[in-house]
Amino acid sequence: FIRFTHFVRDPKEVRIGCLTVEDYEAATLAVARIIQRSAYKQEIKDLETKGTVKSTSRIANLNPVLDSDGAPRVKGLVQRPPVTDAARQQIILPRKHSATSLIIRHTHKMIGHLGHEHGIAKVREKFWIPQISVLVRSVLSQCITCKRLNAKPMNQHMAPLPTSRMMAYEPPFSYTGMDLFGRCTLSMAGERLNDGAASSPA
Repeated sequence: FIRFTHFVRDPKEVRIGCLTVEDYEAATLAVARIIQRSAYKQEIKDLETKGTVKSTSRIANLNPVLDSDGAPRVKGLVQRPPVTDAARQQIILPRKHSATSLIIRHTHKMIGHLGHEHGIAKVREKFWIPQISVLVRSVLSQCITCKRLNAKPMNQHMAPLPTSRMMAYEPPFSYTGMDLFGRCTLSMAGERLNDGAASSPA
């Protein structure tokens, strides 16, 4: 879709071959802009006309600014290297959006199903989601792999003792049991038993 968009804008620019990192970054930005236009329509309009959002806006405390692509980003305190541009000014995404949950789920799988704090740190390298902790906790609670990895072991209950173990007035070791495995060779009454098969001794 991104390559087709570039082709429509400039038919002379035809991109072929495997997808590149730039293609993935452009696709990520395109999806983020679609989400923002549906969730922050008034905020984007205010930023384009006034350069700021209303004090009653849900993202007013983030001090948002528009980037060169028209996407609202957080204007944080870190404005200089060594962090990347995306980490200095993360793309603002709404928490209650299905695509935002998909981004959290994808990031969670990419980092190998790590914990809550690792997921938040990885997402915030590119995106800023208000109340992200609630969303990450909700996504992790629905992850089947995490449920299996973090499942508590079951408690084993001892079976009731057999009647022979509770016989009164019996001498010690009248009834015994043994756990064993492997190939067993027994001799009984002049016969050699190999795994239950009887054979005459040589």
